[in-house]
Formats: sequence, C-alpha cells, structure tokens
Amino acid sequence: MSNQTGRDVSKGSVKKFRQGLGLLKNHWKPDEQPETTEPYKLTQTGRNTAIIESCPEGALKTLDGLLREGNVDLDVWRVDRWVLNKWPVGAKAERKSLRWANGRIEEGFVESDGLTVAQLWQVKAWLVRIKPEPLYPIVQPIACDYEYSVPALPLPKQSVRRSVIVTDPHFGFVRLPLQLKVIPLHDRTVLDLALQIFAYCHADRLDVLGDILDLSDMSDKFLQMPEYSDFLQPAVNDAHRWFRRARDINKSARITAHEGNHDIRMITAMVKHLKGAYDLRAADELELPPMYSVPRLLALHKLGVLWIGGYPDDKDWLNDAVCLSHGDVARKPPGATARAIVESSDVSKVCGHAHRNEFASRTIHRRDDSRTISAHVVGCACHTDGRLPGSDSEEQWQNAIAVIDYDDLWYNVTTIPIEDGVAIYDGKLFKAQ
Repeated sequence: MSNQTGRDVSKGSVKKFRQGLGLLKNHWKPDEQPETTEPYKLTQTGRNTAIIESCPEGALKTLDGLLREGNVDLDVWRVDRWVLNKWPVGAKAERKSLRWANGRIEEGFVESDGLTVAQLWQVKAWLVRIKPEPLYPIVQPIACDYEYSVPALPLPKQSVRRSVIVTDPHFGFVRLPLQLKVIPLHDRTVLDLALQIFAYCHADRLDVLGDILDLSDMSDKFLQMPEYSDFLQPAVNDAHRWFRRARDINKSARITAHEGNHDIRMITAMVKHLKGAYDLRAADELELPPMYSVPRLLALHKLGVLWIGGYPDDKDWLNDAVCLSHGDVARKPPGATARAIVESSDVSKVCGHAHRNEFASRTIHRRDDSRTISAHVVGCACHTDGRLPGSDSEEQWQNAIAVIDYDDLWYNVTTIPIEDGVAIYDGKLFKAQ
C-alpha cells in the first residue's frame, strides 16, 4: 500500500523503521510531550530567552509558520537561531471495516498491509528579547533630589589649596550564615573620620581614589561565593549616602571619584553576559553616564561629583608635579609597591590599590639642578580583618587617609593612619561617631 504519506515496506526494511522509531524517541522524550493539543510548545528559559518548537505530529514545516502559529511578537522577540528537524517513523498499515454493538464487534474485517513509513517534521527556534528585562537582582539608580554642578577649581593661583584623599572603600556586604548576620566590607569608622577631617580642615577637594564598590559577585576572575551575593543595592545606597554627607559638608568643594579595578567589574560582566545593555542610556538622559554604571547608580551627577573613569588611566592632576590615580601596582613585601611606582615614574604619584601605607622617593639629578619625586600609597577605607573576598586576617593592610597641601608648584602629603576608629591630625584627636 502506498499514498502521499507513506510507502510499502518489505520485511528486510523493518530494522530501518525501528531505527526511525529510535530517532523519534531520542528527539522527543515522553516527559517533553505537550500536555495540550497545541501544534507547538513555548518554553521560557530565562527572563530574556525562550524556545518555541512545533510538535512532530503537526503540519508545521517553516519558521514563519511556527512564529505565526505561536503568536510570537517580533517587536518584542528576535530569532537568535532555528533548526528544521525531520526523521522517518514506522507504523502499521491497516484497512478496517467494523460494526460495533453494545461495546462489541458484531461483524467486519481488519486487513494488514505490513508497515509504512511516515516523515515527521519539527521546527525549533531560540528567541531573545530585543529589549532585555533587568536580571535578578534588580538594581535601581539612586533617586536623589540634590542638584549640584561640578564646582570649578577654587582659589586664585599661588594660594595653597588642600585635598583629602580616601582610597579603596569597597562598599559592599557579606552574610555570616552561622550568625545570621550581615556585615559591611567598607569600614564605616574610617569613612566617618575621613568626613570629620574633611570638615575640620576646610579642604577644597575630596578625592576618592577608586574601588568605590567591591562588586564581588560580578568578578569573572575569582570564585563567586554566595555569601557575597544580592547586596549590590544596599552597597549602592550606602555609598551614595556617604557622598551625600560629603556634599553637605562642603557645597563648593571639588569632589572626585576614580574608577578602580573593582568598579570596572560591572563593565566587564556586562560585555561578557549582557552586551546589549553596554553603554545604554535613557533617551532623555543621553548626557548622563550609562544606566548600568557606578556613577549612574550612585547618582554622582546629582551630587556634583566628578567621575574619573578609564581605569587604569584614571589620572587627575593637583598640579604639574602630582598625579592622582587608583593605581595598578601591588607588590607583596612591605614598601615594594611604592618603590616599584617611583622607579618607573618621572612625576610624583598618590594612589591606592595596594591597601597599604607606603612611601618612597628618589632624586633625579640633572645638569644644573635636581628634582625629587615620590610615590605615596595611601591605605584603604575597607575592613582589613579578612572579610573582603580573597583576603585573610593576616593581610599586610592598613587603614588610612591622607591630606595634601599644594599650590601650583609644590605639595606636601600627610598620611593619617587610623586604628580602632581613632585618628590624630593637626594636634587633635578624632574619634569615629
């Protein structure tokens, strides 16, 4: 017997039909069978991805037909890729003529013509949202009612100005499972003392030299431990509150925030896992930083805080002799970081990154004069007890801030160590509140 959907099959071909049945069994598993009579199955595989596939027994053989049957909105979804599968399946070929009465066959016949083969088709497409929805955890930019413009550099030339330096706060949190407690990675006592001294010394500048956020759960280099996850929004909130306090202290000061190697983790994670959101900006805020970036999340533009990006080229100059940056050098032995920096530089540098207090200098001798350059590595504003990812309780880290007095030609750096919430500066004792 033969028709449009099958052909006669000899006994010698039974093996091929069994193989065809095996192909069907492997391709469409029983637990994947549609529960309804719909000619397609739509599966949401993620917030921004889905799979639509036709049922093998159906008549769909084209991508357009599948999308039309499944009512796929092509203004919302795009087809990332698709396949058309086909395979034979064997079945009995029978002719029947039966008459039933009271649930029993009274008369009739069943004639078998052996086996026939049918061609089954399946269209399968992988869909991706054109405009991705936010991934969990949803992180919102700070809603800030402040509105400051970035102040110009104050005071005329030749007058002495002052900058307070804060490095590596690493705003973030970690969960302590056994204690059912959440603790901050950033040291609030150090950050409080920094603002106290900022207010006391009437500084013209506050420069935060990078690693504003820790972003441990966005790292692609280290193992992401679950106890550090889901705290990005609280970290953003805490960091914004601290910058807002700084702005309340001095509304005319020049406040800068440098991009550090931890801050850049957000960009790296986006490029690798959500490229469509990279550098994305709201249509009515094109002049602002990208929606998913550290300066935008912290609403630094509302506070008049100048973002110094482009790590590791986040350079800002106090004068022609002193450069501020986050830094990209960290050596294990004490003093080795400052030494490495000063040996490779021809200007004085103030930076963070190494989480240690270090100083080194060298003198450059020229024909008619000499010039001294130095490297100042300012300690950190994060906890040093091993709670930061990748650290331990015996790290050679120190908490500190610095105050720099400078004019157009000269400068002096005063490093202020901080221990147990106490700092001494200008003959006065400061205690964290």
